[in-house]
Amino acid sequence: MLTKAVGTDASVSFISGHNLCADRFELTIGQRLINTTCFGDTYESNRAGLKFGRWMVEGKFIYDTTNTKPGFDDLTGTGGTITLTIATGCTLAFTGIIDTISGRADVNGEQRLTYTGVTGGAATETWDETSG
Repeated sequence: MLTKAVGTDASVSFISGHNLCADRFELTIGQRLINTTCFGDTYESNRAGLKFGRWMVEGKFIYDTTNTKPGFDDLTGTGGTITLTIATGCTLAFTGIIDTISGRADVNGEQRLTYTGVTGGAATETWDETSG
């Protein structure tokens, strides 16, 4: 029987200077397709182009006596390291560049903080299933 990862196996190591209690993440890696179809072709033809990555990390605001600010005033074009852990030994790591920070609160519910952005270069996948 195969072991399946569940949400409680996961964790997020986020960009320095930006802090949240993360409870949700997404990483999308894709590639641009270059259309090479010519007149008279009966089916579209494509080849792979540049790769790209988009990501989202979401959670709750945190605050205490140390510097745990969300960093709305600290956006840079260089970004920082993000490591998404699916389970012990299974991670996705990349340089993340934040393009938006969004905070929201509801008087009847929890406050939420969302970061979205793009990858700066390739993501590194580590998948060591024996370490779990």
